Amino acid sequence: MNRTITETEKTNWLDGLRSGKYKQGQHCLQSGVNTYCCLGVFCVVNKVPFNSMDTHLPSSVKLDQIIQSDLVTFNDEKSWNFLQIAEWIEKNVETHK
Repeated sequence: MNRTITETEKTNWLDGLRSGKYKQGQHCLQSGVNTYCCLGVFCVVNKVPFNSMDTHLPSSVKLDQIIQSDLVTFNDEKSWNFLQIAEWIEKNVETHK
């Protein structure tokens, strides 16, 4: 089984991605003022401290590395928008209580 995030973290993440409050960036968690990749949005909405130049979540976040890599590919290489990414997360990322 994959390491998982909590249901609250997932809900916050989906709400953040769908909110329209964040500009979508690429290649790092934060690439400008209010500009984040999909994993950067996770950090902001769940108040997880992060290095803006990192490409993956801090090790304190329990989300499988394969899933993170898939999300980086969708965000950076396939140019999926946040709504498409949120739909994929909703269907594919498991949670725990």
